[in-house]
Amino acid sequence: MYVRNVGICSYSYSAKTLKAVFSLAKEVKAMKLASDGNLWLGTDEGLFLFNTKTGIISANYFSNKCSVTDLLVDKKKNSGSRLMAVAFTKSSEQIKKPFRSIA
Repeated sequence: MYVRNVGICSYSYSAKTLKAVFSLAKEVKAMKLASDGNLWLGTDEGLFLFNTKTGIISANYFSNKCSVTDLLVDKKKNSGSRLMAVAFTKSSEQIKKPFRSIA
């Protein structure tokens, strides 16, 4: 889960504790969990992939900064699930960009 001003956190239901896993200065606006357990993060600076096993976050998948407002999964038969990022540039130009398979 994401906690504002903290970053990516994990919650233990048994211990009822919240633990910061990765400090993140970016404002997360959308998240999608991939079938491999990694976490796609749509932020106010672009699209990033957080590797939940290594704790490493990728570089921005967009060539310039943009605000990713939504992450959608296109589940077409025989083609796997693909992630679609909906983003806006500073000039309010809307970008829709498909990414690799997440299923």
